[in-house]
Amino acid sequence: MFKPLLIHKDNTPIQNVFDTSNSIEFDTDSFDFRNSDLDTFITTGFIPKVENKEFNIIFIKDNLSDNYLELYGIILAYHIRLSPELKEKRYVPIIIISDIDGYILNKLDNLANILFTKNTFIGQNNVSTYDYYKKVFDILPKFTDFKKEFLDKIVVEQPKDYLTHHDIANEWSIHTWAKFLKIKDSPVIDNNREKISSMLYFKYLLAKYPVQDGSKISFAPKRPQSTGKILYIDDQWKEGWSEIFEEYYSKTPDIKFNTFEYEYKDMNVDNFLNELRVQLKSSMPDMILLDLRLTKKDHEETNHDQLTGIKILNIIEEINKGIQVVMFTATTQSGILEKLYDKGILGYIQKEHPDRTQLNMKDTFLKFKSLTDSAFEKSYLKKIWTIQEKILMLDFFNDTDNEKIEEIEFEVRSIFEVLNSQLHNQFVFSMLAIFKCIEILVTMFIEEKRVNYSRHAYWIKTGEKIGNFKRNEYYPHSTSDEDKNDSTINKIRILIYEKFNIQDEDTHDILSAFTKRRNSAIHPKQHQQELPITEEEILEWFKVLCKILQSYNKLTN
Repeated sequence: MFKPLLIHKDNTPIQNVFDTSNSIEFDTDSFDFRNSDLDTFITTGFIPKVENKEFNIIFIKDNLSDNYLELYGIILAYHIRLSPELKEKRYVPIIIISDIDGYILNKLDNLANILFTKNTFIGQNNVSTYDYYKKVFDILPKFTDFKKEFLDKIVVEQPKDYLTHHDIANEWSIHTWAKFLKIKDSPVIDNNREKISSMLYFKYLLAKYPVQDGSKISFAPKRPQSTGKILYIDDQWKEGWSEIFEEYYSKTPDIKFNTFEYEYKDMNVDNFLNELRVQLKSSMPDMILLDLRLTKKDHEETNHDQLTGIKILNIIEEINKGIQVVMFTATTQSGILEKLYDKGILGYIQKEHPDRTQLNMKDTFLKFKSLTDSAFEKSYLKKIWTIQEKILMLDFFNDTDNEKIEEIEFEVRSIFEVLNSQLHNQFVFSMLAIFKCIEILVTMFIEEKRVNYSRHAYWIKTGEKIGNFKRNEYYPHSTSDEDKNDSTINKIRILIYEKFNIQDEDTHDILSAFTKRRNSAIHPKQHQQELPITEEEILEWFKVLCKILQSYNKLTN
């Protein structure tokens, strides 16, 4: 049964065969286009009118304004096809009524390529068009594959007045993340959702690349289980991202999530970086979630070193390289990503964009959880970096002509780099580097000589023999028979007890356990298998090294 609907602007003779019950005038006179746009008007003010009508074919005048070049009728046809709230009504035949042919329409507007899709036709602006389609209605084709017959044959371009590709990625990502996490009752996210559901460009994207709904899939977003502090830095924090991350991390109460709430609009970059530097020094987060481009200029910048995100990485490196950085970026440029890894980032999360159809929300959240957990596991590196910098500031490192001092400096600098790498057995290598520094100090104060086929230790400056000493003479906390001979641990104990005046029991106990761990590592067949070395042990040993080197520094001043 033929049930037509006419949409017009009182500008077609075909309206004479329609009554008010099956025609709608496209009345924009009461709509305030200063505070909104055509897409919003169509979605919120006009599609509901279409939804309330009963029809199985639509006639639409190509121009629905006083300006013939404004082909609002064709734009409306797209909205009808791409509005899921219309359900089956959006698949009905659409007849575009025009005073010109399809070739000229395509010259005027690329959107006229809708005329080359199935079930969309063009007809002359007279009553004969109505009569013709009433006659052939029953044999008009029906959609059998909407994607192939419509979506794959059209292209809706990004609006020319849209700021950047970056803004599209942000709004699209906010929508996808919020939907996946089922975030509700958020004004800013609701506003973004309305924009996504109203704008023709986003309607096209949603139809072509449907967003996964977290409530309709078996995978639940994995949450980090660790403890730590996160600082989020992004010029889009107000657009919904801050709320999204707060929701994501809220399920792990031991994670403290904070946003660097800065007014980025027309910001002075130097002032911004100074304020950020102050906050970083005071809060010392374990992980920073960082956007790469934070200013308008960043989107035009071709020199990667001048990007605000890169400048922030430089500041983080200056303050504490142990702070782990996860980039949250829309970029896909391999050159920039390589630059970020050169700067020591832990990893990156790409913001969703329909141009990158290979992205999957499940994979994104798995990676996000993994990076967060890894960042917290590496949080001890902040302390390692602090100890390392404290050691390297000691005055005796100015003695550049001393090869042994240079060797100690090399070993100290290697400790953080090894621990912050992906090397296998990194804890073992770091332990050996720490012990190597102490051994070098021993060689600077104690030398070995063979007398009558026996090996003895002597103070280098005095030549006084120090081997085979009586127990407790130099080391009152001795508990082992090894303490009576000239073993490496004995030399270390004598050095720090007598020369460096470090006589507390805890330090000597740590050194004793440290030496055993080191011997187990270099002579595994001679010792029983022990538990893996831990971050706590590395920190403890590094602190003892710092204490020893500080004492040595006092001796040299």
